[in-house]
Amino acid sequence: MNGVQIFLVLEALVWIPYAIYCLFVPSVLADGATVTATSAAGVTEIRAMYGGLQLAIGAGCIWGAVASDARRSAVWMLFLLTSGIGTARVIGVGLDGGLGAYTALALVFEFATAGWAGRLLLRGRS
Repeated sequence: MNGVQIFLVLEALVWIPYAIYCLFVPSVLADGATVTATSAAGVTEIRAMYGGLQLAIGAGCIWGAVASDARRSAVWMLFLLTSGIGTARVIGVGLDGGLGAYTALALVFEFATAGWAGRLLLRGRS
């Protein structure tokens, strides 16, 4: 297993369990991130974005880890998604405040992932 595969497997081990937990226990976000839904549609939205979307990200990581022709695309996916999520989170903190432990940990994870993915992408060019 090479470094890119290890990176993708480690990422899948973060994204998939958290996604499954959020899909089936969306109230978990009320404790950590203080995100709550005030309607059934809101709960479904949490399940979709924190469950379904993150499950798809984890699946993309697995796909890249096992299919060599998908590896670079999976790393690009992680770079773009975590850069975008992290940047939006920073903007949100700037606009709204509320930098709590959950947000700080998420920022560390997102920018660490983006940085690692970026490094792998740059290394792959040379």
